[in-house]
Amino acid sequence: MSRVPHVLVLAILTGLHPATGGAAELDDAVPLVRWSGVARRQAFERANAGLDRGLLLDRRIDPSASVDLELANTTNRGVLEALAKESGGVARFVGKTTYVGPPKSAPLRTLIRLRSEELRKRVPRKDEPNRRTFGWDDFSTPRDVLTRLGETFGRTIDGLDAVPHDLWAGAELPDVTFVEAASLVLIQFDLTFEWTGEGGRAVRVVPVPKSVGLESLHAAKGGTPAEFAAALQKRFPEARVEVAGRRVRVFALLETHDAIRVGVDDEGENPREPSPLDRQRFTLRIQDVPASALVKRLEQTGLTFTADAGALRKAGIDLDTKITFAVEDATIDELLRAMCEPLKLDFERRGASVRLTPKSP
Repeated sequence: MSRVPHVLVLAILTGLHPATGGAAELDDAVPLVRWSGVARRQAFERANAGLDRGLLLDRRIDPSASVDLELANTTNRGVLEALAKESGGVARFVGKTTYVGPPKSAPLRTLIRLRSEELRKRVPRKDEPNRRTFGWDDFSTPRDVLTRLGETFGRTIDGLDAVPHDLWAGAELPDVTFVEAASLVLIQFDLTFEWTGEGGRAVRVVPVPKSVGLESLHAAKGGTPAEFAAALQKRFPEARVEVAGRRVRVFALLETHDAIRVGVDDEGENPREPSPLDRQRFTLRIQDVPASALVKRLEQTGLTFTADAGALRKAGIDLDTKITFAVEDATIDELLRAMCEPLKLDFERRGASVRLTPKSP
């Protein structure tokens, strides 16, 4: 006897934000989800519905498999991540697109960050491309998708012979950059790209490197730098961790850095639940703006800043100095680091409290 699919979805999965009636957010609460015998693609579409987000299932995720899942007291993000785990994969939230792929696609957001940083070094900020919606129809081939993507964003893509033939279901990626869209397509074949030529107008398709990561310094929490480094290495065995003075240097995926910034628990086993500030992402371009003005603007987000004025004067640091930088889809710590770098400042953030200090020689 065939089983009749049964679906029970309550509260936020109906797609309305409880306070505003607008689109729901990833971290809005979901009291209960219960699915039985639902096709995987249908389950993802229902979970993603109302979030004003695109949905892209990797070619290696079987969309027709049956899903049996029950969750309580979670969030929209939690539902999508649980569905991804049930699929044997991972969920990655790239701009306004929810992507689900196998574990080997985990470097996706890190690759996007690396390619975006490389582009910013090549292209004047005023010429950086805008975001736009990009999509394709059912039965499109990935080579055709990439060719049209290049035409849409005014870029030449070489090395398409490395992309195997396939036929894809249609998809729409809202408000994406070229880097995001190209990475979302190429990661499905364990590929990325490298910039060629001048001005970021040409790329070449290449394999994803064996080692992918970002290097960042983290303030020691809950002990000495050596103790904190040991806790991080235990919690994130795939990361490269070493003590660097009063801080800890980590080479790891972007998600690992996010978890470290949120914090590990007393046993160093699990990341604590992120605060709303940790969940926020920032995209902005600052051109010749006094750092003090930016600090005041950030205080409107709930941050509080403190600094030893005497130490700053002694180091020759003036917060009224005009700074220029750009960040895209950055965490609050990445934004603060971009702000502090041109001033030769360090910062330490504890929740919403930020202390600024001169950078150590």
